[in-house]
Amino acid sequence: MNVIATPLSSAGLIISNNGGNQVSDTAVINLTSDPAQGGYLASQNANEVIGMLTGNGNFFMNGAGHGITLGNGNLSGSFSGIITNALPSSITKVGTGTWNLNGATYGGVAGQGATITINGGTVNWGGAALTAINTVVGSGGTLRGTGSIGVTTVNSGGTLSTGNSPGCLTLATLTLNSGSNFVQDIASATACSGYDQTTVTGAVNLGGANLNIIQTYTPAPNTVFIIITGSSVSGTFNGLAEGATTVVSGTTYRISYQNNQVTLTALGTLSDTGGNINYTILLSLIIFSTLGLGSLVLVKKPKQI
Repeated sequence: MNVIATPLSSAGLIISNNGGNQVSDTAVINLTSDPAQGGYLASQNANEVIGMLTGNGNFFMNGAGHGITLGNGNLSGSFSGIITNALPSSITKVGTGTWNLNGATYGGVAGQGATITINGGTVNWGGAALTAINTVVGSGGTLRGTGSIGVTTVNSGGTLSTGNSPGCLTLATLTLNSGSNFVQDIASATACSGYDQTTVTGAVNLGGANLNIIQTYTPAPNTVFIIITGSSVSGTFNGLAEGATTVVSGTTYRISYQNNQVTLTALGTLSDTGGNINYTILLSLIIFSTLGLGSLVLVKKPKQI
């Protein structure tokens, strides 16, 4: 369904709050604005289900409870237009597809941005500066990309994957709940271009979330990766207390939550750190009847597993 503005005329589609199925559940609504006129969608019903919203037009949600549910039919698409709110509203992402927001902007009232709830598939922020838009990631949903986002909550079964292998993402606050997943790419020692870095201007609560590290290079020993920063950091990742170590692709990392940061320090590969070998010095007094001398013997003893 194409909503196309021309130099002489705007074009719009209005979904009322009267209920009912007003648009096909698998419709792709494509908004096309002209430099002189706008193409827009005004949706007053957050429960209206569509396939996808695409294009560069204006998406209006000007009343409390206004919004839309998109992604039905597992469809994917990109929206680079303007999201406009007068009062808080709701966008719900369903299905297994991806909604890309590369180039999207916010044109609404400050502090009244929509909340995007990701209940399926992926929302890729794609570098968009949408600090007025909040996000809630539900089970089976993934939030990824670069740019800036408002208040962000990841519930059990949901995933936050900063960057696009890798990249940097800025959040207003971050709450990771138990059972949620935080994906960390490490491809080199440089933040943003080489490894993911999540900057949170407010508080961070790690909540026992699962830390999933994807390593595609071998860092030198003592390389420090600052993966999260915030005004405060509380909690830990699942099974990783302060100073705990974890092994990824043969590299051992030590985690720390000090100084309002979460850091990973590479300790080296298994061969660098001794691998699975313990060295035990055994003092054996060997009596040579002819020399009467003792000797120290260094024995390499396999680690008991």
